Amino acid sequence: HINPRSRKNKPVTEQEKTEREQQYAEMVVEIRKGIARLAKLGFANVTKENGSHPPNYTTEVGPSVACSVLAWFSSETGRTLLERLAKLGIDPQGTEPGEGGDTGGVFAGKTFVITGTLPTMSREEAKAMIDANGGKTTGSVSKKTDYLLVGENPGSKLTKAESLGVPILDETKFLKIFKK
Repeated sequence: HINPRSRKNKPVTEQEKTEREQQYAEMVVEIRKGIARLAKLGFANVTKENGSHPPNYTTEVGPSVACSVLAWFSSETGRTLLERLAKLGIDPQGTEPGEGGDTGGVFAGKTFVITGTLPTMSREEAKAMIDANGGKTTGSVSKKTDYLLVGENPGSKLTKAESLGVPILDETKFLKIFKK
């Protein structure tokens, strides 16, 4: 907390003091809204309420990771991927729980594993399509896997999916489901 007596730019008039207090209160409201949204999305936790001051909080994604993500999206690779997603008709949008992302879309509630080399898209593009349509991807096949998306040279994941009776899709079948 800032000690008002140690300020070098103290308000000269009562009106200026009131305006500064109002600006501070408005900033605290905005900070609280931002932290609440991050907490709702699972990226932050409030560790202590501080009355009329912003709460203390911890984040799941720190400044270094956030900078790396922003740098990646502004890189040539990031821009190229976003352009390819746009050409495939995918418009990735962040959503809060209950607003669509995990409750709507053609792949809602479905878990995918991707293996092998897909003919016309990268695995990252397929993952983005699944995520944008309510599904999720994991790295290993289990009883909880709903679909295995298979490309060329699939490896052991295909064998495991077959032994567990997991439905197997090639890219063509996957895209047919996506377009429904």
